[in-house]
Amino acid sequence: MKKRANLIASILIGIIIFSFVLQKIGIKETIAVFKKINLFYFTLFFILSSSIFLFYAWKWQMILSAYKKKVGILPLTNQSIAGFAISYATPVSRAGGEPVRAIMLKRESKIPYKIGISSVIIDKFTESVGAIIMGIIGLAFLIYSPEIIFSTKIIFTVLMIFFIFIAFVFYSRSRKNKAIFSPLFSLPLIKDYKSSKKLKKNSEKIEKTMSYFFNNHKKQWLNGIIIYLITGIIFVFEVKYLALSIGISPSFYEIILIITLFGLVSIIPIPGALGFQEASQAYLFSFFFNNPAAGLAYSLLMRLRDVFFTALGFAITSNFLGKQFLKEENLLN
Repeated sequence: MKKRANLIASILIGIIIFSFVLQKIGIKETIAVFKKINLFYFTLFFILSSSIFLFYAWKWQMILSAYKKKVGILPLTNQSIAGFAISYATPVSRAGGEPVRAIMLKRESKIPYKIGISSVIIDKFTESVGAIIMGIIGLAFLIYSPEIIFSTKIIFTVLMIFFIFIAFVFYSRSRKNKAIFSPLFSLPLIKDYKSSKKLKKNSEKIEKTMSYFFNNHKKQWLNGIIIYLITGIIFVFEVKYLALSIGISPSFYEIILIITLFGLVSIIPIPGALGFQEASQAYLFSFFFNNPAAGLAYSLLMRLRDVFFTALGFAITSNFLGKQFLKEENLLN
């Protein structure tokens, strides 16, 4: 009940902010931007957006290969899209759909759950390391930007140091086969639950498989980071082509700032960063191009892309659940 109330509250906050931004900029001004969309550049943007899921699947496939598990690109792509959909629709935008990926991997590809969830966690950690590397590049641009005030630079620097520290602790403890998640189930507020002991044992098994990966498959992990960095390069072109589709030609410096801002608002605990994404891009486009309506239109087009893949992800998930239901019915009969 409390989770549902928090979800509703977060959505309402997002709607209020979104409505304020739309009212401030104007519907007519935003529609005017949409009417001038260049379909050629928008199509290029959409093709690149679709290709990123293939790279995500490739990265995940490489991690699974370290456990001597072979899974095709197509099922991993479908599972990645399904995970994205769940994450996008929940406040936990970066990790909400990961258990779904592991469950689908187990049911569709016969991969044990502890290996599946370990591979998913390693996959997300690999993304985090790649994101930190790209974030450092973005931070460097912010620090040397004369337009960004000093206090904002300090905040960004502290955030980056914090994320680097968390990533280092995670990797260091995992390599040394030290507990990461399992101690959480011994906390006073959690250990009294009936399932806490079972969850703790499962977490310990997962930690062992992760430790095995980091100690014995550094090559696959490094390759995974490289693949993620390739998706970062693709994202640069995504941003460029989408901006060109609405008549804006951002410099490389401006593209980095757009990406950085997208990354920052994505961690806000509101589904799809509703409202915050629109407000941040409207501000950025107003600052650089004196065109907040273009920033709002840009954000809405990004959201249109995300909603498309969210719908596709839920369709994949529904199909998966339908197949599982039919299998159970056949077993019962």
